[in-house]
Amino acid sequence: MNEKFDFLYVFNYEHPFLEQAISRLSCSLKSISGQNVRVCLANYSINCIYKEIENIVPGIEYIHIPYKGLFSKSLFINHAVKKMVNSEYFVLSDVDLVYSRDHVQRVWQKMDALSNGTDKFRFVTYNHNLAPIYKSTIYHLMSKIPFISKFVDNDLFVDSHQYTHDYIVLDRMRVKNSGYAHGPGVIHTPTFFEIRGYDEELIGHGPEDDMFNTRIGKVNRLVYDNLPDTATFHLWHPMLQRIQVNENLRIWNQRKAYLDTLEYATTEDVKANVNKADWGII
Repeated sequence: MNEKFDFLYVFNYEHPFLEQAISRLSCSLKSISGQNVRVCLANYSINCIYKEIENIVPGIEYIHIPYKGLFSKSLFINHAVKKMVNSEYFVLSDVDLVYSRDHVQRVWQKMDALSNGTDKFRFVTYNHNLAPIYKSTIYHLMSKIPFISKFVDNDLFVDSHQYTHDYIVLDRMRVKNSGYAHGPGVIHTPTFFEIRGYDEELIGHGPEDDMFNTRIGKVNRLVYDNLPDTATFHLWHPMLQRIQVNENLRIWNQRKAYLDTLEYATTEDVKANVNKADWGII
């Protein structure tokens, strides 16, 4: 498993969040530049951002499709994979993750060590969510009060961030929490198409990644790697695009209840978008 594979970003931000999102994306691109990947960026924002990122990664593949509908991470991922991914495996990356300079090599080594020659992998790595930087101690203390904690992501409380792609510097910064980055990681491309990608019933964020992993984990070998040598850092930003969380959870709980009844699942059992012939089409 030493061949070059596609490294895919899906981008969708507008003002007033666009500038900081481009800064975070630039850090992520710098951290992966020079590693053995073909970097692909699918931009569904109204604004083209190619000039801002074209010189970070030589030969970056870029498409721009202005999109004015409801934010749908699932639809964007499905469309981007259909349009851009050519390799047997690809990595799906959030635009705000920073990687160690040998991240890709280490992931491949681990997959090689685990492979029996026939397994198809979905490989998920560990992630550290960096803490917000508050303007003062008093704002940090206020963030602990439940009544006002929902406002701590507001600019009133949080200082502007100096993003960096320096993995060692980030390793010294305060972490809010850590856990698996359920969305990013290695995906087997033929299986992605066989199960018809992400479920497009889910709009906005949450819990589309858990749903995808549960489905693909029924037919691929699902690996969660909690070791620090392949961990990523998630650059802090306000929580965005929580459009229909309750409805998404209802859909997910219903689907999970069905999947839990299956002792041996087939590809047909875990397909998404079964009544949508045009899945992944914008």
